[in-house]
Amino acid sequence: MTYKTYRQVSGHLKSFSLIKTIRNSFLVLITIVSVISFFIAFCAVLGYAGNNNIRVINVKVVADEEFRASDEWVDVIVESFKRTSAFYEEQFGIKFNLKLIGEWISDNNSFNIQSLLEELSNNVGKDGSELVVGFTRQVSKSLKCVFSRPALGIALPFNDYVIVRADRKKGFDYHIMSLILTHELGHAFGALHVRDSTSVMNISVNNHTVFRFDDRNSKLIRLTKFVDFNKGVTSLKKSCLEQIIGLYRDGFEVDYENATRHLLIGSIFSEQGMIDEAILEYKEAVKIDRKDPESLTRLGVAYAGKGLLDDAIKVLSKAVRLDSINGAAHVNLGMVLVRKGKQEEAIDHLRKAIEINSINPEAHCILGGIYIQKGLFDKAIFECKKALDYNHIYSDAYYNLGIAYHSKLMYDEAITAYKKAIEIEYKNTMARNNLGLAYYEQGMLEEAESEYIKLLRVDPGNQMALNNYQAVLFAKKEGL
Repeated sequence: MTYKTYRQVSGHLKSFSLIKTIRNSFLVLITIVSVISFFIAFCAVLGYAGNNNIRVINVKVVADEEFRASDEWVDVIVESFKRTSAFYEEQFGIKFNLKLIGEWISDNNSFNIQSLLEELSNNVGKDGSELVVGFTRQVSKSLKCVFSRPALGIALPFNDYVIVRADRKKGFDYHIMSLILTHELGHAFGALHVRDSTSVMNISVNNHTVFRFDDRNSKLIRLTKFVDFNKGVTSLKKSCLEQIIGLYRDGFEVDYENATRHLLIGSIFSEQGMIDEAILEYKEAVKIDRKDPESLTRLGVAYAGKGLLDDAIKVLSKAVRLDSINGAAHVNLGMVLVRKGKQEEAIDHLRKAIEINSINPEAHCILGGIYIQKGLFDKAIFECKKALDYNHIYSDAYYNLGIAYHSKLMYDEAITAYKKAIEIEYKNTMARNNLGLAYYEQGMLEEAESEYIKLLRVDPGNQMALNNYQAVLFAKKEGL
């Protein structure tokens, strides 16, 4: 009997799946803007009316070198969280617990605050916390928000990384820092900007701002109170998602946020696998602003998810033309070009993404996959290691690294890489399949059998695993 290995070292590479919507690519660039001067006053808050269960969120805080230049930097962080947590607890039953305060070396060459957020998420681990908040005092002219004003913070909806920025030209003000932190954490729970000048979610903080949420954003945060920031909106009940979509669709009347609302609704649909509905929302966002690279990027990703690769390439190419430093668009366009078999064009866009942001694990990982397909295994190993330098818990990078080592018959290294991929992502069936194969090829039949049994427990209908498992049993029976 001939044993068919079904090795997957040159074809279907898991790293070529599209970057997750909401979780791993730029979504809605929500920021608050700086003003010349303002006074922050606490208002009387309404008693918390909702789920009586208190949610305690463990937070890891890091401060960059500019923020730590002040002797009082720790006190500012502690006091800001103390006030913000008290406010959230009374309003919503949400309490923030400072688990760790540490250091962070920020990239002073970041193109904008969005890339700074990406850098934070790539380089700072959560260490068991649910949220990571980075404090910075960078004064680079590039740290602008989408409204072309100096940004005081950024957070993506339902995401686990947040940045708060203080103006280095001014002294620390505990009230101001608390307000900025409250605003950005609001975005993490899905809150949007509003015209209401008395709401903490008003885009332009000014002397009319008070420490309160408007009614609509209060409803949103109560609905998203128990969101799992690691899983995003998929962790919420369907009934909650329907109410959230209703609020996004009908509850906000802010002209410059209309596209944002459609992007958020589209992302909720996308996370639920409702790609057709997501495409309709992204198209609405593009109608509102035909030159918005973010809307075009998300539409292109959705097209690719439906297998409409030509449409995806057309839209993503437009996003790149409109915003040549849109790293996410370059990465996603590169992935779609790979699927079309246009490897050289894909390499050009992935290299451009790395040029825009050198800390780009996704681009390095995909390059590694391309080099595997081209049989350039040493280059593949280099790129995968680069990806892991920037994100040491990147399952796909370990998986591709394992394939590259496997192809060079470096079994010990391949096994180590596959095991690491599985440790990070237990249900990585492809890594487990190839791990079993590596054991088989070394004559380690007991280990191979064990891996295929584990794989079939995770995915009982996996035909490749069933075939390989039967082949291992046959080899044991025949004493091969």
